[in-house]
Amino acid sequence: MGTAADAEDNGVDCNHEPLDFSLGHLALLHHLEHYMAKSPGSQLFPDEKHSGSFLETIFRAAVSAQYLIDELLAFSALHLSTLAPDVSARERYSRQASQLQTRALMRFNSSRQEVGDGNCMAMFLFSSLLGMHIFFDAFVSRSEPTQVIDKLVQYFNIHRGVRCITQQAWRSILQTEVCVIVGQFERLDQAKSQQERADEDLDKLGSLFAAAEHHLSTTSLQACREAVESLRWALGQHKALPWPYSIHVILSWPVKASIEYVELLRQRCPEALLILAHWAVLLHYGREFWLFNDAGRFLVESISGYLGSYWDEWMEWPKGMVNVA
Repeated sequence: MGTAADAEDNGVDCNHEPLDFSLGHLALLHHLEHYMAKSPGSQLFPDEKHSGSFLETIFRAAVSAQYLIDELLAFSALHLSTLAPDVSARERYSRQASQLQTRALMRFNSSRQEVGDGNCMAMFLFSSLLGMHIFFDAFVSRSEPTQVIDKLVQYFNIHRGVRCITQQAWRSILQTEVCVIVGQFERLDQAKSQQERADEDLDKLGSLFAAAEHHLSTTSLQACREAVESLRWALGQHKALPWPYSIHVILSWPVKASIEYVELLRQRCPEALLILAHWAVLLHYGREFWLFNDAGRFLVESISGYLGSYWDEWMEWPKGMVNVA
């Protein structure tokens, strides 16, 4: 069987009626199941012990949701684009990932489904994978800071869709293997030793908000404070959880971001960008995960360069943690 790259972009033609699936898609599926599910630094699942049951859940959900199959294949191609030995192969895989993502979005939008017990897992997985795909795209081209922020705003909005789905069908989702991950978070939340996990490195942001009271509205200040508190939670969880559960913690913060906070990011509000720079430290902690790589360091550098020296006092911790001068 040939490689996915040899299958003429996996039979995807975005200018005509989308084709179904080819041998190239099978190669991508094989990579997802036998490499991404288990290899260190590439794991999609908490541990190898649960990888089989997680895959079963994913494939069961994908049987009646072709948009999910497409995004799974796109995610596999995206991963292969980071492993390919030469520029030409990387570009082929990257193009395949983009085309499959486009087809997935076309199929999802045309389905016009309401969230229910029968499709909540497929929609939850699709939104999660699509968000991670957009996150990767935000950093792969090393764009100007404003372009990176725009793409991250899009990523945050996608992940907010994940929260919408989970709120409507959380009980059903918890009946699946997702409970393995959620259970780890809940056990830490209930543990007495975790009740005081405030990170002193975030406390300095309190003085930032005090100084911002004269130019930010009450609603904006509240959105920033809530973002910091959820980041404080994420830092505490990250310190306590083993790999790769800690990866899910890093990705959980954008899910918690409010509409108001994301809008502040879109407006390039300095206070919101400073909070984002502190989250970038978590990305740096998880840099062994292929999706993150050096995104944390790049994001801190980008935000620091965009804001300028006036904000250096509040950028000191993130810059120090990712070794940015």
